[in-house]
Amino acid sequence: MGQKPGKPTINMEEHRMKLNYVCLLVSDMAKAVSFWRDVVQLPVTFYDESVGFASFNTGEATLALFSRASLAQTLDKAIPAPASASHPTYVAFEVDDVDASYAALVERGAASLAGPQDRPAMQTRNAYLSDPDGHILEIYGALSKAE
Repeated sequence: MGQKPGKPTINMEEHRMKLNYVCLLVSDMAKAVSFWRDVVQLPVTFYDESVGFASFNTGEATLALFSRASLAQTLDKAIPAPASASHPTYVAFEVDDVDASYAALVERGAASLAGPQDRPAMQTRNAYLSDPDGHILEIYGALSKAE
């Protein structure tokens, strides 16, 4: 197989990419940190409000928060907020008990988008919530074989 002109060959062993973290842009850093730390109860691995950045341990990858203002300063350009009706990002977490996790998240202040529902085609039970910036938080678990 020949190489296309102008396209360098990449050695994937040397240039392997591994997803390390997902970063959500937020409008109010203190409110966002409070949500992910206190409502979702993710362990904080770093938080500095003065630089507008926080990160949380999710077990596999890191969930990070970056303030829109700090990113705008970093990029030296304005970062517009998404329309209020939009959900800018969607993140999903596997949980052992969707119903109990959903009830606990709502009780601690997460906004419900859709309560627990079986999705037989996907072999999962899912529920959907929202953080203060409108990012969608899905929690899901496998349907048991008996369901």
